Amino acid sequence: ASDNQVVPESADEATTLEATLAEGTYTIEAIDLNGRTALTQDVDALVTGSNQFTVIVSGLGNGMYVIGLQGKADSYTRLMIAH
Repeated sequence: ASDNQVVPESADEATTLEATLAEGTYTIEAIDLNGRTALTQDVDALVTGSNQFTVIVSGLGNGMYVIGLQGKADSYTRLMIAH
C-alpha cells in the first residue's frame, strides 16, 4: 500500500518502520547496495491496520540500505540511509 513508510530517512541508532499490515509475523531486512543482508529482525503485527516497529540500526555501517518488510502476503521495500 502507498501509505507504508520508513521514518526517518536517516538514522544513527534506530529507525521506526510504519506499515499497514494484516496481523501476523513479519521479517524486517536491511540489505546493502551489494545485495548482502546486513540485518534481519522478526516482528509481530499485533493488530490488522497501522503498525510501528523499532528497527535497531546501530550495528550497520555507513551507507544506504534497502529496508524490506516481508510476511506471508505483504512485502515492500524502501531506501534508507543508515548513518
